[in-house]
Amino acid sequence: MERKRFKAPPTEKRPQLVPQRVSPTVDLRGLFGYMDTLNAIPNGTAPCPHRHRGHIGLIRKAVWLIRWEERRCPKTNKRIRRTKRVYGSKKDAERALTTELKRIDAGQPARQARFTLGDWLKEHDENWCKGLSPRTLHGYRAVIKTYVPQHLLRRRLQDLAPSDLQQLFNDMSERGLSPATVGGLRAVLRRALNRAMKLGLVERNVATLVDLPKPARKEIHVLSPEEVRRFLDEAESDRWQALWVLLVTTGLRPGEALGLKWEDWDGNKLRVRRALVRVPEQGWSLRDTKTRRSRVVALPEMTIRALEEHRTRQKRERLQLGETYVGRGLIFARSTGEPLESNNLKKRYFKPILEAAGLPDMRLYDLRHTAATLRLVNGEHPKVVQEMLGHASITLTMDTYSHVLPRDAGGVGGAVGCVVGDPLKPVSGLLRGPLTFPIVFYSTRYVIYIYLYYSIDYQY
Repeated sequence: MERKRFKAPPTEKRPQLVPQRVSPTVDLRGLFGYMDTLNAIPNGTAPCPHRHRGHIGLIRKAVWLIRWEERRCPKTNKRIRRTKRVYGSKKDAERALTTELKRIDAGQPARQARFTLGDWLKEHDENWCKGLSPRTLHGYRAVIKTYVPQHLLRRRLQDLAPSDLQQLFNDMSERGLSPATVGGLRAVLRRALNRAMKLGLVERNVATLVDLPKPARKEIHVLSPEEVRRFLDEAESDRWQALWVLLVTTGLRPGEALGLKWEDWDGNKLRVRRALVRVPEQGWSLRDTKTRRSRVVALPEMTIRALEEHRTRQKRERLQLGETYVGRGLIFARSTGEPLESNNLKKRYFKPILEAAGLPDMRLYDLRHTAATLRLVNGEHPKVVQEMLGHASITLTMDTYSHVLPRDAGGVGGAVGCVVGDPLKPVSGLLRGPLTFPIVFYSTRYVIYIYLYYSIDYQY
């Protein structure tokens, strides 16, 4: 009898699993490693899930090798892998890796081991000094080229120590360079290293850790009222009489006076909007004022008369030259209409006037000091003087220009009245009592003014 074979019932087909797309916010593959990375970051912020979290390996005892990935190269779109040796415990290696990962999350560039001081100064000049004026930028380049030695420029930026800069500044002082020159070089290096520290290229600014020689307070030469009279009397026949009167009565900076245009003059007011700046190998240009804001200065009668005479003379010269005259609208210009050069003006005109009047040698900028001091001595409010000079704060005005003139009080009232256009005249040119000077007490935030007044008789 043939046996029937047992046939198993047909089995049901199992449904095939359709792969589901996992949300990008959930990554189960590296959950524990992802949590380890979160714990390694102090602020607890999650890094990019597509970035490798780094690796720590032991080379030998107390020597660890950390690896991590930078952001992709913007040019080649390739991954940039970095390695670094850390000496110490595993905690030190984890701390170093955390620092690098945090730097990447902050968007800071990688530290370049071969970045020298000279390379960084060049990059800082090209990319981070665009807001500086051409004259300031030229001064930065000149001081670095002149005083920073080559062996220091070849030093790696991370290996730069405070002792290196301290030795440089000590050598400059021993060579007889002024504290202002040493401080100027330190200011340039401090600015560049501050930017490097913000970008993560260095951990500290070594330029802030050095000691500089104490700068001596610069003595400012100021003309007395009698000397101002002699100076203006001698300048009456000079071609630039209006310029000298303007500087003495308004205290403008020489560059601001040379950058004035006729459109800036309106009756008894003068609007200071720009300054004439000359940079070696670049020529001249009209730039904003030092404080980058305009101001209005009141003009006394004697300054207005001098400007009117100067404008008449300039119109006559312009008619004589005809089409060859360059019309730039400058108040003080050459006979051809081109801007004046301050050094040439000082040597050919200002110095001869001082010698003819028997006055001591001084800078052209000292006329600004003279104007400010005479106004303060004559009782002008310091706030008015500050606005006239264009200072940012009244503390700077009083700290710089409140000097005591080493002259006798006789005849001060008439001379100051002549300079600032005051119609008051003293009796017989004498004052009763000592000359009045403001006594100023300074603090970090406040300036207290105490004025001592003496009886002064005036005749109207």
